[in-house]
Amino acid sequence: WLAHTHVAFWQILPLVPTDPSGCPYSSWSALAGNPLLIDLSELHAVGLLASDPSSELADNEQWVDFGKARDTREPLLREAAARFAREPEHPWRPLYEQFCERADWLDDVADFVAIRETQDNRPWWDWPLELRDRHEGALEDIRQAQVHARERARIIQFFFDHQWARLRRYANARGVEIVGDLPLYVCEDSVDVWAHREQFLFGENGRPSHVAGAPPDAFSETGQLWGNPLYDWPGMAQDDYDWWKRRVARSLELTDWVRLDHFRG
Repeated sequence: WLAHTHVAFWQILPLVPTDPSGCPYSSWSALAGNPLLIDLSELHAVGLLASDPSSELADNEQWVDFGKARDTREPLLREAAARFAREPEHPWRPLYEQFCERADWLDDVADFVAIRETQDNRPWWDWPLELRDRHEGALEDIRQAQVHARERARIIQFFFDHQWARLRRYANARGVEIVGDLPLYVCEDSVDVWAHREQFLFGENGRPSHVAGAPPDAFSETGQLWGNPLYDWPGMAQDDYDWWKRRVARSLELTDWVRLDHFRG
């Protein structure tokens, strides 16, 4: 439709997992893809779901019930991932292995998802000290105990990445370029902060010493308190902003252009 109407740019919201309300600006990962965007009908077509769920997933054309979407789709994604894990000869297997090799953020995501499952989805600062502070022995123990949960998280991320890459190629082949959206700040309860706390301004109590917001203006008389941890820019300079380079590079794997949201912040 965009190609037919000669629209050359398609601007999208962040593709990251959303918060419970469906907001992609408060995500538990700045690099992972949103599992709710995965096309389940294709998973059925390639033998990973017993039946085509499309008739059960017909959404309202104007409104999205995010709670219903999660409750309906997540069990099916688990089923498809489990079947894929049991089929080493599946045609997608080489693509999955290539994805795991190049996605340097994937192991942290798998760790975070697996640990959250054992901690009733509590924020990472409420986890046991050894997990909160990433003690290597505790991480290795949880990796062994949660090996299936970690693999499931990796496979589901592959499903998203594989399908989105094909959609992007389809758009590009028709002269449509995708403009991505990269929020300047990340959520405190995210794998990004948990795995890279040294990149942010944290106090001795293990919580952010400074958080993001906006001063009073015409939009808000009292300003806004966003609560995102602020970056330790002098610390980031020590490795030539490697964290930011990898974040932007990941965004450019998914889209042709990247818009930095709230850059003024």
